[in-house]
Order: sequence, then C-alpha cells, then structure tokens
Amino acid sequence: MKRLLSTVALAHGLLVVAITALARWGLGGPPTALLAASWPLWAPLALLLFPAALWTRRRAPLAAQGAALLVVGAWIGPLLLPSRAVVGDERLRLMTFNTALGALDAAALVALLDQHEPDIVALQEMVPALSDPLPAALGERYPYRVLAAEGQTIALLSRFPIRQQAWIAAPGAGRAALRVELDRGGEPLIVYAVHPRPPAVAWIPQLMIPAGIDARATQAQLLAIAARAEGEAGEVVVLGDFNSIELSPAIARLGTTLVDAFRA
Repeated sequence: MKRLLSTVALAHGLLVVAITALARWGLGGPPTALLAASWPLWAPLALLLFPAALWTRRRAPLAAQGAALLVVGAWIGPLLLPSRAVVGDERLRLMTFNTALGALDAAALVALLDQHEPDIVALQEMVPALSDPLPAALGERYPYRVLAAEGQTIALLSRFPIRQQAWIAAPGAGRAALRVELDRGGEPLIVYAVHPRPPAVAWIPQLMIPAGIDARATQAQLLAIAARAEGEAGEVVVLGDFNSIELSPAIARLGTTLVDAFRA
C-alpha cells in the first residue's frame, strides 16, 4: 500500500510542477495545454496526497508533494487575500458577459445590468437579434456605447463619455479587439474589450486522433493586447472573454502590470 501511494504521490507532484512551469512559459505544445486546461481538476489532489506522502515516510514523494502543495497554494492563496481597488482610489464596477450568440433577449440583458449596476460593460458574441433592439431597451442607461460593428461581435457600454474608439486587428485571422478611451472625471481611462478565438483541437496527422489543445493563436492575440496595455500612459482596463486559463503565458503577462479584477 505504501509503495503504491509513494508512486502516485511522486508522479502527481512532479506532474503538477512540470505542467505548471511548462504552461506558464508556453512550452510543451498541445498535450501540455490540455493538461493545463484541466489543472484545477487534478492538481488540488495535493491536499490529499501530501498527508499520504507523510504517512509513507519516503523523501521523494514527500518532496514532490510539498512542491505541488506550494504551487496549488500560490494559485488558491490570492482568492483568500483582502480585495484591492482595481483602478485608482475609487472602485470601478466592471462587467464582461458573453451573450452566447443572443441566448438571452435585450430585456433580459438589461435586467442583468440593472441587477449588478456595472460602470463599464464588455459584451461578446453579439448578434443583430440582440444588438438591434438593445438601444431602445437600455433607454437612458449607459448613454455611451459602441455596439458591434459590421463583422464584429464585441460591444461596449459605459457610464463615462467616450473620447476615442478603434478596432485593433488581431495577429493572423483572429477577432479584432476594441480599444476605447473614456473620460473618467476628466482623466483618460483606456479600455480594451477582447474576445480571441478559442483554442483549437490539435490532431495527430493522418490518424485523426486528438493530441491536445492548440492555443497559440489565442495566446498571440492576448500577448499583443498585453504589450499594447503596457505601452499605454495612464490607467488601463482589459476585459472580455479571454478563452484562456490562468496558467497561460498571456494571463501571466497581463497580471504583471494589471490587477486581476475578478480576484480583487
């Protein structure tokens, strides 16, 4: 029994550390991306396997599980920390919502906005059946808007005046991102609304067997947005449906200069 637990604890600990490191650096290819995507399902098993490794009294499994426990703690720990202001001294209420190609109507969307009262809203997968009746349903709410342009499915609603707006082309054949400059009390606030294409299934050539997840195009667009955000003067918000996991290089890079509003 101890030998089996030792083997499982050692293999699991090494896998947690290896996949976390590879995913953070964007290495390992589609198989690593697939394991990283399911990381929250199997990595926290370290909470159970660390005591098991202690019981076996074997150094290698204990060391591997100790390292895995540190990695898991670094991921879960920030969720338990006190919140921080997202922008400046006043808290902004931000909302991003994927409409799933109009799965709800305009009235239902407005009811959702009334419930949460966000200051800035990014909407994804907007379709004419939703965007056309939305202005009438909003009424006086969110007087400053960028509704999805032709060929685009991103929209933005704001309580603050819009100074400038532009669509930012994505690398390759990705979806364009929306950049707006808002007037927040006389100070500029830059907002990027993004929705990169989701990762694709990677197949073994000729065999048509799935080999993992190809997230290269998704990461390329988010890394380009991260680089733009880093070059902006003043306060910046990046929000949307990132189609990415927290272990991905792009999310890690965004987190080096921006506050994660979901965790704040």
